[in-house]
Amino acid sequence: MHTETTLGSVAVQSTSEKSLAQYLLTAERVVMGVILVACGISGFFNLLMHGTSADSVAQASGSLLKAGFMFPLLKGAETLLQLWVAKARV
Repeated sequence: MHTETTLGSVAVQSTSEKSLAQYLLTAERVVMGVILVACGISGFFNLLMHGTSADSVAQASGSLLKAGFMFPLLKGAETLLQLWVAKARV
């Protein structure tokens, strides 16, 4: 007696596509992390010039800048949180 079993076709992704997706995701995370950490450090050490304009957002930003401690505090917290998130995802 001879029995044959036919299995349905299963789509299998090739390893090169999966690896490419992993590399792209890793590259995206690294680029975004570098951008966010660089902006945080730049704001913490006040490396960028802050322009003055008459709109309400610029007035609020100017008030925070005049306070003297808010921008370093905000940017320092931003930098630490970004480093913490990056470490948690690894």
